[in-house]
Amino acid sequence: MTRTDTPTPSDVLAQGHSLRQWSDAIAEATAVPGGGSAVAIAASLAASVLVMCLGLTLGRKRFQDVEAEFQDLSKEADEIRENLILLAEEDVVAYGTVTEARGLPHSNRDESALRLINLNNALLGASDVQLTVLRLCRNLVATARRVYQAGNPSVKADAAAAIFLAAGAGRAAQFNVEANLAGLGWATEVGLAEAVADGGVRPEQVDELLNEAARLMLELEREERALGES
Repeated sequence: MTRTDTPTPSDVLAQGHSLRQWSDAIAEATAVPGGGSAVAIAASLAASVLVMCLGLTLGRKRFQDVEAEFQDLSKEADEIRENLILLAEEDVVAYGTVTEARGLPHSNRDESALRLINLNNALLGASDVQLTVLRLCRNLVATARRVYQAGNPSVKADAAAAIFLAAGAGRAAQFNVEANLAGLGWATEVGLAEAVADGGVRPEQVDELLNEAARLMLELEREERALGES
């Protein structure tokens, strides 16, 4: 990668950043940071709203019966918030690796095999990041629904906002998983398959990721639908 004296968006993010810096960096005409990081940031904001809702319920006599439960939920939601910020940064690295792999030479069989191995593993890594985002979004929706049901009534609208933000981010994360896995290449050329076999991605790995993403999305949507029954 060519380095210059002018910091790239990724350089800025690696040094710690504000929401403004994230927004400016994502708006740049560069491959990273992109949609995957934006999804993680959106989910982290959902977690922030949820922590606020919990904080406005905790310590009030009216809600003593859920005090212990909500203390645990608050700690968990805050940890999720921090993890999602880290995942936004991890997505920059993961998809940067995808971009680098796509730029590898592939003028002969050996180069093609090496490029395919690197690209497939990079796409798998990027999918793992988004799958983790989806998993955390599922957890956020479930917790926010609980807060909507039993928390301070004055934050019901905020809890609903957290649900819809997390659910939207979860859907986007699932789409990213599917899009990344759809970009995998398979060695069909005679001789190339053997060269890739030891370091390539196996079809069963792809199926496992897709199935996990679908399961998590079903659970998330079940929790979201239950909001209307609250």
